[in-house]
Amino acid sequence: MRKTFLLYVFELFTTLLGLSFGEQTIPKLPLLIGINVIDTSNIYHYSASIRAIWLNDTISLRVLDSAYQFDFVELREKMRDSNYLKSEADQKEYIKYIRDGYQNCYSFALEQYFINDEHFTQNAFNKNSNLKGESLEKILSNYFVRIASYSNQKRLLADVILPDKSLVTLVNKYGNVIHAMYYKDGKLYSKNGMLNPEQYDSLVGFLQKYYQDTVKIEIYQLNYEKVKAILSDNVTGKHINSTLTD
Repeated sequence: MRKTFLLYVFELFTTLLGLSFGEQTIPKLPLLIGINVIDTSNIYHYSASIRAIWLNDTISLRVLDSAYQFDFVELREKMRDSNYLKSEADQKEYIKYIRDGYQNCYSFALEQYFINDEHFTQNAFNKNSNLKGESLEKILSNYFVRIASYSNQKRLLADVILPDKSLVTLVNKYGNVIHAMYYKDGKLYSKNGMLNPEQYDSLVGFLQKYYQDTVKIEIYQLNYEKVKAILSDNVTGKHINSTLTD
């Protein structure tokens, strides 16, 4: 299984990269922000941890093996319950729960951002990836621009018009990003925990229902010129990666 999963990780994050070495190609929009896997660790059943280069930084993700075959006999033995997930319907529901719930809000928000971006696309953030919070903050700090910041006060937020096609982050009193969403055309796109993604019309209403420990809302958009310059330098061989460690 270990060899199979390592091969899966390699194929997931390198064949999708789509780089053709030794050939001259004309860049086309959207430009691909690829990912280079450094190492894989903590392989456990249907998932593994990876460290990978994304633009000029090392990020950490947990990735799901979508082709993993669940062994329910072994699972029942571990649970010491001979009736645990015995029916085919329960097994299908369990697998669906794991696969649908695997992506976290950080990965989802970035995925939605690039799906709706005309200049860049990416292959790291999808339904099979779970991005570490520290890595999200690194990405925001180095490749996005904070364009607005609001205190979590209902009377102040009531009149706020969020910038279209932006990444919305919720920050707690310790300065940590506890949730991330994507905003477009008056809708907030959010994935809360292992629940399926949903759309919300009101930031105030969302905050009253979820993440009540939010003290600040910060809005980000991609630093297009910086990202374009990094990709250009990578293609021409001028770029030297200087931040290979977390």
